[in-house]
Parts: sequence; structure tokens; C-alpha cells
Amino acid sequence: MKTPGSKAKRLRLNRKPIPDWNRYYRVSCFETKYPNETGLSNLETNPSARRSARDSRLGEQPFKVMGGLDIPAPDPLPDCVALGSNTRGYGASGVLISPRVVLSAAHAAAYSDFVFFGDDVHRGGKVMKVINRRIHQQFNPNTYENDLMVLLLEHPVPVLPRVIASTFLTDGASAGLVAGFGYNDVAGTAGFGKKRLGHVPIVSNGCVGVKNGIADAQQYRCFRNKEMVAIHPQGMVDACTGDSGGPFYTRDPQGNLLLSGVTSRNVGDASRPCGDGTVYVRVDRYFAWISQFLPHA
Repeated sequence: MKTPGSKAKRLRLNRKPIPDWNRYYRVSCFETKYPNETGLSNLETNPSARRSARDSRLGEQPFKVMGGLDIPAPDPLPDCVALGSNTRGYGASGVLISPRVVLSAAHAAAYSDFVFFGDDVHRGGKVMKVINRRIHQQFNPNTYENDLMVLLLEHPVPVLPRVIASTFLTDGASAGLVAGFGYNDVAGTAGFGKKRLGHVPIVSNGCVGVKNGIADAQQYRCFRNKEMVAIHPQGMVDACTGDSGGPFYTRDPQGNLLLSGVTSRNVGDASRPCGDGTVYVRVDRYFAWISQFLPHA
């Protein structure tokens, strides 16, 4: 995750030949089948059952984006992707919301030449070329307001896109799941390239509250009705550098993970690169803007 005013951290990687994607995914006429899910009932024709079965494997395990463990196998979050540049290598994250559309953070636009599907950029996966990019027209690179970007992939991918959470669900959520390919130490210097995830309590659902006489928008430096904030009380789990643009999920009553936010930046009073909390752009607030790109995908 990039802090406003700080120098972006970059990782230069040599792009190696990628093995056949059919090794990882099989496509039916209804939905994508993920590895080890073929034995679950009613999955081929029922997307809701598919999502529920996939998401239930996560439970409440203490997997962490910063300072913790890698995701379990098989990958329960194939929609969470890494973003890369032809000249800079990998440096950000994103989330698939349509077979050809990836949503990410506008400030990660330098890493928008290709998208990686897999759980480790150092190992086998699938690289898909980006053929078009749209940054929110009101994005402010100084304040990070409206920090969203959509990427159009060259071809559709056989991965189940993530459904966007409703305003009602996001408003009522008390915790979420952050995922990305970023660094996993407090200093934001080690462990980049592996997909990780972690559960984090939400402290402000819309940056409209007041705590101890201080408005959330002032304390966290977030934008009212546009963003949300999640902070682990012990600072043990957090988004970090390289997680920018990655997904922040919340659960519906059936336990399915839906997309509520996109990782943007540190909270305003952070004293460390990672661990003091993160501001996430609320995806539901930009649904109309995002939807205009989906019919063409």
C-alpha cells in the first residue's frame, strides 16, 4: 500500500513462461470449476452454492496480509489478482468483477500493463494483458479521493468474478477480509508476491461517525460516505505496500464473501508503513461509474 507522498516500493521480476492454465482451472458451460470443488453438490449450475462452498473454506482462520501466513490451497480467492508493469514488474493488487474487468486503485495505475491470476507471482499462474484502462475522472492524486481504476483484459478469464456488496450489507458489517499480494512486515519491505489474507475489524463503515468528539473523517483522513476504515486492535493484521487496489470482503447472511472495498492507503494518523489501519474505497458508492464499463466486457 502506498502512502500519499511516499516513494512507491517496486519489485522487479523476470517474467517466466507460464504453464497451461487448464492445469489449474476447468471451464464448464455454466461456471468455472475451481480445483477440489467438483465433489461439492449443486456447484455447476448454482453460483450461490459455489461461492458459499468456496468461501466456507476460509472460516475465521488467522491468515494475515501483513505478518502472517499465506492463503490455504487450493486458492479460495482466485478473483484477487496482482497487477504488473512491463518496466517495473509487479507492484499492486486488484479484484476481478467481470470476466474481462479488474477493479483496482487509481494510484496503482503505474502497474496496469498486465494482470496475474494465481497465488504467487514467483510461481505458475496466468498472465493476462490489459488493453484498456479507465481512472476515475475525479481522482485526486494528492488526497487519493475517488481512488478507483478499472482495467479491461484482452480476453475473458475462466474465474468466477466477485459480486459487489450492497450498501445495506456494507453499512452493517463489523469486520472484513483483506487480501492482496503486498509485503507482510510492519516496515513494508519483505514478502511481496504471495497472496495473503486476514480478518480485520471495521472501525468506520462510512467515515461519518464521531468518536471521543473527533469525526472519523478527521481522525482517519477519509472521505465521508465514500470510504471505510478497518484497524486491527493489536496492529497484527493490516494491508501493506503492494496490496493497493486489492479487495476488502464482507460476508452476507449466508456466509458468502462479497466485495465491499478496495485498498487505498494508510489511515491519516498512521506512524508505521503497515499495521496502523487502512482506508478502503467503498465500491457500492461507485457502482454507477463501474457499471458503465461492464456491458462492454
